[in-house]
Amino acid sequence: MMFTRFLRLFGVCLVVVTFCVEWASAQDVSYGQVARQDLKNAYAIAQTYFTDDPGGALEMADLYGYGFRRTDSETIKIVNGRRDHLVITGGKYIVDKDGRISIRGVKGQKVIGSKSGR
Repeated sequence: MMFTRFLRLFGVCLVVVTFCVEWASAQDVSYGQVARQDLKNAYAIAQTYFTDDPGGALEMADLYGYGFRRTDSETIKIVNGRRDHLVITGGKYIVDKDGRISIRGVKGQKVIGSKSGR
């Protein structure tokens, strides 16, 4: 009888833990999607800026001036605003001059504009 109660309690605990892990994982995925979308938008606006000013150096004010709106949960930073070396970060992601979005700091990946990447 006591063993049966223990098994039921253990089973309930497993279900709760599984739910919490799945929920946290889903939250992380949705955060990643938001960060990547913000970077895609910033990159698209950067390309428009460079069409108007090919030799310019993009700044956050330029992004906002061209209509960029970031999500409340995301911080966007321009690491290098030159067209040939463009680097914009958002959360744990980075977009380069070619529009490739990747995870920052992944071993073997050079992050342009950081102290370790110079």
